[in-house]
Amino acid sequence: MFEHAKWIWAHQMETVYNQTIIASRSFSLNEIKHAKISIFADSFYRLFLNGQWICDGPGRCWPTHSQFDEIDVTCYLKKGGNEIYCIARYYGIGDFHGVVQRPGLLVQLDVLQFNCIRKTIVSDRRWQTAIADAWVSRTPKIAIQMEPAELYDARLERALAFGPAAEIAVATDGPWKNLKPRDVTLLSRKPFAFKRFVTATAVDCRQEVFCVPAVRLCHSGVVKSNSYVSAACAMASELTLKKNSVVRFESVGWTVSVNGKCAKNNQFAMNTGKHIILAAAQRAATMHIQDKVLTIACDAPYRLSNPLQAGYDNPWAFVKFDAYQFNETDMHWFSLPVANPRVSGIESAYIAYVDGLRKKIKDKTAFLTHLGKDAVKLPHKKLFVEDTAWAFQHRRVLSAPVSVTQPSACMSSDPQSTTIHPVAGADVELVYDLGEQNLGYWQIDLTAPANVTVDVFAVEHIFEDGRPQQTLSNRNGFRYITKAGRNTFTSLKIRSGRYVFLTFRNMAAPVCLHRIGMIESTYPVENRAVFQCSDANLEGIWNISERTVRLCMTDTYLDCPLYEQTLWVGDARNESLFGYLLFGAEDIAARCIRLAAESLERYPMVGCQVPSTWDCLLPAWSFLWGLSVWEFYWQTGDRKFLKTYWPAVVKNLKGAFAHLNEQGLFSGPYWNMFDWTPIDQNQNTVLHNSMLMVGAIDAGISCAEVLGQRMQAADWKRARRRLAADINRLWDDRKKAYPDSIREDGSISPSVSQHSSFLALLYDVAKPDIEKYLRRNTLQPSDNMVKVGSPFAIFYLYQCLEKLGLYDAIFDSIRDNYLPMLRADATTVWECFPTNNLSAAYTDGGPTRSHCHAWSSAPVYFITRLKLGIQQTAAGGRSYTISPWVNGLEWAKGTIMTTNGPLRVDWRREGKTLYINYKGPKGAALKFAKNASHQKLRVVANGKSKI
Repeated sequence: MFEHAKWIWAHQMETVYNQTIIASRSFSLNEIKHAKISIFADSFYRLFLNGQWICDGPGRCWPTHSQFDEIDVTCYLKKGGNEIYCIARYYGIGDFHGVVQRPGLLVQLDVLQFNCIRKTIVSDRRWQTAIADAWVSRTPKIAIQMEPAELYDARLERALAFGPAAEIAVATDGPWKNLKPRDVTLLSRKPFAFKRFVTATAVDCRQEVFCVPAVRLCHSGVVKSNSYVSAACAMASELTLKKNSVVRFESVGWTVSVNGKCAKNNQFAMNTGKHIILAAAQRAATMHIQDKVLTIACDAPYRLSNPLQAGYDNPWAFVKFDAYQFNETDMHWFSLPVANPRVSGIESAYIAYVDGLRKKIKDKTAFLTHLGKDAVKLPHKKLFVEDTAWAFQHRRVLSAPVSVTQPSACMSSDPQSTTIHPVAGADVELVYDLGEQNLGYWQIDLTAPANVTVDVFAVEHIFEDGRPQQTLSNRNGFRYITKAGRNTFTSLKIRSGRYVFLTFRNMAAPVCLHRIGMIESTYPVENRAVFQCSDANLEGIWNISERTVRLCMTDTYLDCPLYEQTLWVGDARNESLFGYLLFGAEDIAARCIRLAAESLERYPMVGCQVPSTWDCLLPAWSFLWGLSVWEFYWQTGDRKFLKTYWPAVVKNLKGAFAHLNEQGLFSGPYWNMFDWTPIDQNQNTVLHNSMLMVGAIDAGISCAEVLGQRMQAADWKRARRRLAADINRLWDDRKKAYPDSIREDGSISPSVSQHSSFLALLYDVAKPDIEKYLRRNTLQPSDNMVKVGSPFAIFYLYQCLEKLGLYDAIFDSIRDNYLPMLRADATTVWECFPTNNLSAAYTDGGPTRSHCHAWSSAPVYFITRLKLGIQQTAAGGRSYTISPWVNGLEWAKGTIMTTNGPLRVDWRREGKTLYINYKGPKGAALKFAKNASHQKLRVVANGKSKI
């Protein structure tokens, strides 16, 4: 592949931020028999052929294992003239979805014509390219996990200046290595109509906003996503008032002082005259805040002036504190008591320096004395980026009347339109409801005068008083600035939400909104798994859990489709189990396993989110990856797969064994989290890690035995026994529980958690004589015991309860924890339970942060295994036991997917008789088994009476 293709871009620059180009090539063809296009870009492309939108890409990959997309495009080509047209975008900054290298686009079109002549079109200097300035580059990141925000200025469309493409390198010489075809299908694209117009409101945001790309100003090149990257800087301006007034500042990442003093809530009573404003980075490390925001609100007129040069275009002077800069990984977790000593030293020195400096900057003269030699004047467009989300996230609802004609007309494709009339001194906001959470591309089609700003932002939840639950750390939308006349736009990014807010700003005349739409885009699956039963609530919980898994599937499993869109390895382990039975989704599970395995080229154990520029380890996720390899084999029976990933299984466990401390327990300075609860887990030695390591060793032993690796299996069995014994030495017989951790001073943590009890039972760690206490802790944890707090961790609690045969306890818990979601009109399951008492800064006061989080879809797994009673008993789906747990239901029926096809179970109780019918794929042995819920019932299975 790509034998003659070149990597191309619009120029030869290696370092550029958030740049979008157009690349095109025209060519002629004879009659066409078959055509295939292969394409890859760093970081994003949208491909068109003869005006038809073909696909977006590429899929996420490590640069050392790059994957291009291959598409059959026969039906899009024609005899005569044709055109390939690409929008390509290079992010130029780190995120959690890949590792950007440099701008580059690679394309090859292979055509077989009916005269048997083959024609190949490749990317090279014969292509025409232009920098597409309409996609404005000066935007902050959407979130630390994501790329820069999307801002499209249609007024700049005519500025395209095409010229020959710059050839970067031949296909094999770029930084993108081992190019292979994509190993998972392309995403679906299906129109999805809005269901309801909600409201029209007048709003405004009376704040002057300054958003500083602080981390990029402090570091050159591509900046990674680590918290231990510095942004030690400050900016200053002289503010002039003509009358006494109160000036209010809001900030993200800054500490603000006026004339050398700080104020409560950043609210300053200022007299007439001049005042020096200093905004200094709160700390040297970014702590994931790479773009720092400062806003000013004042009821009286004010003027800002650059203290280095009055009248300069940018009223702010910028200072970078070079002595306090660093660029480190987050492998040493920043919440540990013994933090990274180098970073800790710099942080302490920086905080002391800035605190002293702030007190000295009492006026402009003091600023020039202390910072004048280090401060610089930067053009406004270099010091600031356009924070398109701030005005929406800090909107103020006004009482002014709003005039909107036919507000529902724009939801359909009929010729009627919605007309929005200007409101003097205010912006107009329209709210539309998709009817359910979804994921896809937002579209707008409108006729407007030039210079209208249209903000399109989505949220997942609206409170009863009409206030949207803001997404805070995520700029979940885009800004569009109109040209005069017809404007149509489809976002480059897929976004999630349920309620979409359209805000029209700077309107001098009415705007005609022809359509607001969405193109749903997810991993393409069939709706073949179903569940129905006599309990409408349990059925509803199944349905919202199933939809959540679907919305968390793109080219990998995602933690959530809105906030992060990240492949978290622990999340993917659970989601793969759900996806197997719901959709038979084996290719996407295998892809997640592969991407995680490739992280072992960088880290001593499997990384926690991959591929990514956030360098950190979460050992629990590393161990769960080991389980996922065995579970894939169990699902598919694919021995070749197991053999392929065997070296990675060995390396992952080898890395874990290297972390055993003098007590024989896993210990490392990493993010040792397992649940969003106050477990004492900010320590090097956290006991749940050692228990999960036992589970990973067991999975490794199972893999070894299938592959005939007897010596390795024997070694691991011995190591497992030692590790279990060392864990049990920490058993606290007085508390009848395991401690959470061993602290850095060698003391045993006083905290005990429910988690260590059910993990010890689940992975057969505990000695028989303490199992009764662990069972009690699992079922009825005491008041002083930390309890399960998230739907992720509760999956492991449910696994333990299933192992103990306590099926009714599982469904009691499911109803207690998931019914509040149904009652809140949720269409997907939440990241956290509303009882978690999460910080309002994290949730904006909502019942959870993410309202669509597939790690929470455990009900589909346990309903399948227990209420339908489907239990796989041999690798590759060769045999199953059917044993439905009928307590609490009168009837249930459903279908799940297996590696060989669908398996259906249908049962009902009639008086004292239980009728069960089941049918599986050809070649799968199905065996009925009675259980305790069948007592006093006559059972008829597939027409035969069972004794």
